Amino acid sequence: MLTQWTRAALIALALVIAAGPSPAGADVITDTNGKAAEIASKLPATPPAVRAMAIVQVSVFEAANAVTGKYPAFRVKMTPAPGASVDAAVAAATRGALLKLVPAQQAAIEADYQAALKAVPDGPAKTAGIGAGEQAAAAVVTMCADDGFNAADTYRPYAAPGVYAPTLLPAVPHWGKRRP
Repeated sequence: MLTQWTRAALIALALVIAAGPSPAGADVITDTNGKAAEIASKLPATPPAVRAMAIVQVSVFEAANAVTGKYPAFRVKMTPAPGASVDAAVAAATRGALLKLVPAQQAAIEADYQAALKAVPDGPAKTAGIGAGEQAAAAVVTMCADDGFNAADTYRPYAAPGVYAPTLLPAVPHWGKRRP
């Protein structure tokens, strides 16, 4: 006799098997996020890379959300043309933010952008999506421009005879003073 938990587990397993294999890429946002993470990882330290990814993802959210209207605007209020392509908006927002934050990776950024846009049919929807993505990226990057990420490093370890002084200085000690 099967217990209630065993029956539930068998039903869940049957549903998973019936659903079939999952697609390789979950969606355009997940795919562009992975490519953006590869590019941001080229920055010299983890905190700047994390900051870049945060800005990219807020830009992507604002662009996709402006097109779909699913949630209230978080940072940027925009009204793209009706029928704008979400895929084009996501690609343009990712590209726009990354070009400002990681300009040394322009070739990789442009290659990823062009590859993402190949899947979007040419037309007004693509053009409107690109416009929304570019607008979102420009607005979010501008909002974050004076967040204090590049403040001068004023940290100096306490040094006195007989007191341990670290041989390596902490990375980005001013980071905690940044404006969120």
